[in-house]
Order: sequence, then structure tokens, then C-alpha cells
Amino acid sequence: ALARELADRAVALAPNHPLIAYFQFARGLAAYRCGDFVAAAKALDASLDNSESLNPYCEPMAKVLRAMTYQQQGEIDRARELLAEATEMVAGLSQIEGDEPFDQSLWHDRVGLEVLFKEAKSLIPSEN
Repeated sequence: ALARELADRAVALAPNHPLIAYFQFARGLAAYRCGDFVAAAKALDASLDNSESLNPYCEPMAKVLRAMTYQQQGEIDRARELLAEATEMVAGLSQIEGDEPFDQSLWHDRVGLEVLFKEAKSLIPSEN
């Protein structure tokens, strides 16, 4: 609950900050973890509306979390579509492991993305 209060405060105090999309993402994540999927969806939509300021790992992270909110709200097809869109976005990004160069300054966002992907894949059923 404290994380949610802090995220709400960041958004309220700095609505024009260059990093507002990150604050909105944090607000969405905190609301999701509190079980408030409507508030999470609203915050994540706001974050994605400002996605030009997100780094290459945070935009798909917001989409994965938004897909999870769709699933929690019973919108399974939309959840699958957005998860597939995020998966496609990530396919072009460098991986943590392997021979490709990896931007070391973004390691924490890449790890966060991997964690949310794993959770989303266990939550959102694949089409059969």
C-alpha cells in the first residue's frame, strides 16, 4: 500500500515531469499488486500514451502488465493480443545472456521485463 501511495504522489506532484511515463507505470504496477485492476489499467494506459519517453524495455513491460490487467478483467483475447505485441517488441531487443551487446545501464528494466513476462505467461492462457 505504501508503494501505491508513493506512486500516486509522484504522479500528482510532477504531472509534467519528463519521466511521468515511468511514474505512471509505477502507479499501475502498485495498483495491480494491490488488486485494483481498474486503477492499474488507467495508469498503464496513461504510461503507454507517453511511451515515447520510455526506454526500449519499459514500453513492453507496461504492455505486459496491461495485458495482465486485461486478463484479470476477463478480457482474455485483448490480453493475448497485447502480450503478443509486447513479445514482438522484445524480439528485437538485446538479451541479457548470449553474444549480443547488452546495454548495461538498463539491466534492471530487462530483469523486470523478464519477471513480468514469466508471470504473464503463467496467467494468460495461450490459444489452443
